[in-house]
Amino acid sequence: MRGYFDESGTHDQSRVTTIAGWVATTEMWRKCLVEWQAALDKKGLLRFHGSEFDYFTRQNKWSAEEYSAFIEELTGILPKRTGFGVSGSVVTSAYEKLPEWVREKIRSRYHFCFHVVMHKLMKKMKNIISNDALVLTFEQKDDEMGRILESFKKDYIAHDYHNQLDGFFFGSKEKFPLLQTADFLVYEMNKWIDNALYSDKPVRPQIEMLAKGRKKLHSIYYGYHDEETLAGFPAILEQDREEVVAGMPSDLIWWPASWHRNYTPK
Repeated sequence: MRGYFDESGTHDQSRVTTIAGWVATTEMWRKCLVEWQAALDKKGLLRFHGSEFDYFTRQNKWSAEEYSAFIEELTGILPKRTGFGVSGSVVTSAYEKLPEWVREKIRSRYHFCFHVVMHKLMKKMKNIISNDALVLTFEQKDDEMGRILESFKKDYIAHDYHNQLDGFFFGSKEKFPLLQTADFLVYEMNKWIDNALYSDKPVRPQIEMLAKGRKKLHSIYYGYHDEETLAGFPAILEQDREEVVAGMPSDLIWWPASWHRNYTPK
């Protein structure tokens, strides 16, 4: 099995940060790539990039009908040719209100969302019977992401993931074109949350189409954190994992054991 993941909203001015992507079998990905590229070829596009697409269509004067038809085609491919999606988001203002020692422990909003995603993925993989371990590919945009995954592999996989993860890769959309599908999902998930919190804009048709596909064909497992969900987080980090698990819903236990076992804040 393989998963492709991308990020959105990691720059300083972002109001929401999200990491998201899709997981599927190798055979499903083969079919997905063929159909995805065929959809792009019909419009003369080399690749899809969510943050540039709306500007591109305006510059090239696409009609509303042309835009909708293309988005519907791309969105229709994803539920059909992927197993499930995973997404993790945090609101910047809520993250910045965490105590400094907590933010130092986490290191960044990207780290935060990464662990939310990996926890959701771990829970989902427990219910999947497969002889193939999962290989994950992330778009690498800077060296920081590489250091995050190296640390994750060394410290957390052996304890929490029971050999279900077989490796990580980094690359560009040019080298790994299926990263475009993760770009599509992460951009739309991040835009959806940002619009819901900070504007009166209607829900984008992309999200509505994905939601319809989710009900019929597959699920998008997502974790979302704001000021309310993070209210007790510092106190929880100060406790031992075994003590916390006994008294809390499993959905809230998303951080790695080694983060807080016998950990005393400065």
